Amino acid sequence: MDTPPHEPARRPLRVLLVEDSPSDAELTKWRLQQGGYACTCECVVNEAEMRSALRTGSPDLILSDFSLPGFDGMSALAIARAEAPGVPFIFLSGTIGEERAIEALKCGAIDYVLKSNPKRLVPAIQRALDEAALRRKNQAAEQHVARLAVVLQTLSAINSALVRIQNRDEALAETCRLAHRIGGYPLTMVALLNPATRMARPIGWAGYDFLEQPWEEFPVAVHESGDTSLMGRVIRSGEAVLCEDIATYADVIQAREALSAAGIRSLACLPLRVDNTPVGALLCGTRSPTVIAQDEWLLLVELASNLSFALQYLDKQNAVHFLSYFEPLTGLAKRALFCERLTRLQARRSGSPPRLAVTVFDIAHLRVINDSLGRHSGDRLLQCVADRLKTRFPDTEHIAHLGGGTFACVNALRENDTGELRTLHDELMRLFTEPFRIDGRDVVAEIKGGVACYPQGNIEPHDLVQNAEAALKEAKTSGERYLHHRVEMNAELARRLGMEQRLRAALETDQFRLYYQPKITLRNGRVAGVEALLRWQDPETGLVAPAVFLPLLESAGLMTAAGTWVIRQAASDCRAWRLQGLPPLRVAVNVSPPEL
Repeated sequence: MDTPPHEPARRPLRVLLVEDSPSDAELTKWRLQQGGYACTCECVVNEAEMRSALRTGSPDLILSDFSLPGFDGMSALAIARAEAPGVPFIFLSGTIGEERAIEALKCGAIDYVLKSNPKRLVPAIQRALDEAALRRKNQAAEQHVARLAVVLQTLSAINSALVRIQNRDEALAETCRLAHRIGGYPLTMVALLNPATRMARPIGWAGYDFLEQPWEEFPVAVHESGDTSLMGRVIRSGEAVLCEDIATYADVIQAREALSAAGIRSLACLPLRVDNTPVGALLCGTRSPTVIAQDEWLLLVELASNLSFALQYLDKQNAVHFLSYFEPLTGLAKRALFCERLTRLQARRSGSPPRLAVTVFDIAHLRVINDSLGRHSGDRLLQCVADRLKTRFPDTEHIAHLGGGTFACVNALRENDTGELRTLHDELMRLFTEPFRIDGRDVVAEIKGGVACYPQGNIEPHDLVQNAEAALKEAKTSGERYLHHRVEMNAELARRLGMEQRLRAALETDQFRLYYQPKITLRNGRVAGVEALLRWQDPETGLVAPAVFLPLLESAGLMTAAGTWVIRQAASDCRAWRLQGLPPLRVAVNVSPPEL
């Protein structure tokens, strides 16, 4: 049995037919079907019907008789030019003359076909449809170029405003006004994050008349599951979002119904950054049917970059709110910002949680360097340490300066074993193999470190850093160069911190005591002198052994103050002994290196 030949797919075609003869209309439909079109025809016979049909939906083609009872083809052509200017119009008539045909072409008709020459109908329609498609393509290209010119003009105007206006909030508000007025964006907004509260506050906006309180703050979640708005998501993740159609966009959009009711279709939301850290977001929206194209998107990315750059310099009194999260001496993140960055690293997961190792390390004997070489040299050493860390961690989001001589870094782990942690620590130690050149001197810096891992215990970033600090404290106490955090270290750290606080109070409330150990001359058994021994009478635990509290005095930075008290008390006791008639006695007092 022969297989029937495959019938080619018919091209869909919506036709508005201005024709008063039902038989001619059916014949026209038949000829179009024979020409390969899957035709959908609507017939009208007067002006009212034609206007109603055009307002209901735009056809692909209009075919019109020239002479109709109470209506004529030229009137139909005029209506088509007014209601559907992009739709090709062809006269299909048996009464049109040459002069009238020329006049019709001048008025906007694409072609005319005589009913007596039906073979021309399908080729004329195809040519008209091809020309219409080409015109639409050219018009779209012209509109796209014109749109880009407007956006470029907006970008230039905003750049000028950023140079001219010194107040941050005023500059951002002007940015939104210019994007709305010159750029034609029906809505724009810039919001900035308060890292302490994780609330974002709109600084500038335009086109939000349909919202009762566009200035309301909105939360920025820590994890994706907590996102409540598009701007909050962009600030949290630091990733730009182009939403082509809010009606079909899968993720959360705050006030989606209100936006749709206002005719908003596309949204572009881009992060604003300071030192590569998201601190806010820029939002621009367009109305239907306009969609933000790729070229326009790239210009908006440039605008967001310019705003990010300006944020570091505009209105420094306000910018300090952000810059306070960076250590001015080294330019590295402080604790709060480092923990925020750890939060983002924890959130970047595809399946299982990422494995992270946070190392907190301390420059040993920094106080000795400050006292012996001067504070300036100590500061230069910290700057040099930061510079070396940046060579090991090109992405500065992974390092921090926690204050004094304490730094932190985070590494991604591939495996769960101590060997990889040891390798990472050895790589860190190698950064300090070569001495630092400080003001013409070679200064050797030694470090001690503690490390804590995620997701052991699924702890928060702040606790992760604290665990690494607990391991560092234990390493400094035990003399180890590096220790991995154990749960019991937290209790020990809390105990030591409590004891450090009591030691500070001990200096102020006269809880220290001096015990004098005599030095005997063996030849005659006489006392040749005494050695002053410091003891602590703790109201809570009684007499505390020196081996317990002396290391804490050093780690808490109290050794110099305690040494001063010892010398003064020894001198006072010597004076009291002389007043009691005792002979002069040599007193030995131990002095720590920082006091020298």
